[in-house]
Amino acid sequence: MWSRVEAPARGERGRTLSFPDELRPPPHGAGAPIVVIAMERCPEELWERLCRADPTCTFYQTPAWHRIAARHYRTESAPLLFRPGRATVCLPLQRKRVWGVERYFSPFGTYTAPICASKLGQEEIASIVGELARLNLHLVSSPFTQNPIVVGEPTISTVQVIDLESLDPENPMRDWDEGQRRRVRVARRNGVVVRTAETRAEWDRYYELYRLSLERWGGRATVAYPRALFDDIRASLSDQPCVRLWVAEHGGEIGAGYLAFYHNQHVVPWHGAADARFFQLGVTQLLFLAQITDALRRGYSVFDLTGSSGLHGVESFKSRFGTRSVEFASSVHWTGPLGVLARCRDWARARLRRPSSVSRCLGLSLTSALVAIPTWKAGGLI
Repeated sequence: MWSRVEAPARGERGRTLSFPDELRPPPHGAGAPIVVIAMERCPEELWERLCRADPTCTFYQTPAWHRIAARHYRTESAPLLFRPGRATVCLPLQRKRVWGVERYFSPFGTYTAPICASKLGQEEIASIVGELARLNLHLVSSPFTQNPIVVGEPTISTVQVIDLESLDPENPMRDWDEGQRRRVRVARRNGVVVRTAETRAEWDRYYELYRLSLERWGGRATVAYPRALFDDIRASLSDQPCVRLWVAEHGGEIGAGYLAFYHNQHVVPWHGAADARFFQLGVTQLLFLAQITDALRRGYSVFDLTGSSGLHGVESFKSRFGTRSVEFASSVHWTGPLGVLARCRDWARARLRRPSSVSRCLGLSLTSALVAIPTWKAGGLI
């Protein structure tokens, strides 16, 4: 990586900063610039400590998740270290070289935001954004971060969450609609049991459910993860408190499940799968209730049902569990010639969606050339 130091104030000699103690910020003397910033690779030990110190940090920002992502994407983890003012900040990203150009992105389309024990000032945020503006970057931010950043044009996303601290532990279904509560009663009457997976065979069964789900979704599926990814999660994390595979069982057969991640105050069922034959038994609702009850018992604050990819039906379904919507801004930023080409591609696509004499003259040849510019989807390049 590289390091950069802001220009010194008038009359002050330039200096090179070194950090023998990675937690000690550079000193601010008389006449020093308002912001001193260095960007380099964050040591993993410091990254881990910042993840614990920042109460808004999620599992998606931890080294464990990024190690898995690096193996999946065949990329390099790139936790960028910033030292604006007296703060220490880590922004974890993945880095991949495509077409001879390095690109930085959020893995799997999951949250990536600055990790810092304190809230940064506007000038400190601006200094970080200024450094990131030199990168080709796809940043899926976090709706929970205390230090949101946007590089380039923002894209507004929405997630749905349940505030666990507002729930009654004796009646966690209080804010659910009656249809969802009724399905829980159906599941219980039919003897559905929800528990966490304990064996490799149960993880294998979950992947089989995912394969069935993909067949059911067909072309509506936005991404298909390979079995190797789930094997990696199981092998590296299944014995850690940050991961639980919840399964619903009926008559000795596992029919549905959710893979959930845990960190600090945040719980997220990242991935779900089911055999359609089990839907009428209320397995989804009982799985949600079991996870929420467990999270309440363990002192978590947020149960994150994530986004719905703009699908109204999915968003409506989640709202029946007493969720609230949270908006946040993400961003995609291209630099140099790629930035110019990407803007041309977006202009051409917009014009072709709205037929005009100009777009008709462009023809398919120009469109075909422009769409070859890499596009981001689900946190990676497609």
